[in-house]
Amino acid sequence: MTPKQEKVIGWLKEDILLQDGLGKKFVDEYEYKQFKVEEIGYGIVFLTTKVGRKTDEGTMAAVFCRRSRLIKIGPKGGVQSLIGRKVSGYHKVLIMGYENGI
Repeated sequence: MTPKQEKVIGWLKEDILLQDGLGKKFVDEYEYKQFKVEEIGYGIVFLTTKVGRKTDEGTMAAVFCRRSRLIKIGPKGGVQSLIGRKVSGYHKVLIMGYENGI
């Protein structure tokens, strides 16, 4: 993993929780249910995240209200969303690159 990829993963870890946690006011009520970084060949890293409320275990919200993301990070730090709206660019991936539900 390159230093640029490590920086981008650190930024995404903060910003995804802030984006999915509806801003600074409610961010304490949300947590990562899944945060997985996988390095494959050719210098590409995949980041898989799932964010939900801290108290949603065993409820219907655990099934329907979590936000999932699959993000591809290139060797120079470029990002691309692979589920939801397939967009490129850091801010577009944050705002539009997610999928609700299962």
